[in-house]
Amino acid sequence: MMQVRCQRCGWMLTLGREAIAVAVAEAQQSHEQHHVIDCPHCRHAIKVPVADLRRRLPANYPLPEIA
Repeated sequence: MMQVRCQRCGWMLTLGREAIAVAVAEAQQSHEQHHVIDCPHCRHAIKVPVADLRRRLPANYPLPEIA
């Protein structure tokens, strides 16, 4: 789990392991350095470094297949 705070409104949102795994898989597929999450409160884009997301997953956690 990972908590992310919106820089604009201060809203805290929590990403579960499944959401983190999907974000890492999408970033690996498109070779991105950041994953963008939209704040559910104010719709501001929050950039989360993929390296931070990878640290939150266990080493042997399976990543989903992205079509």
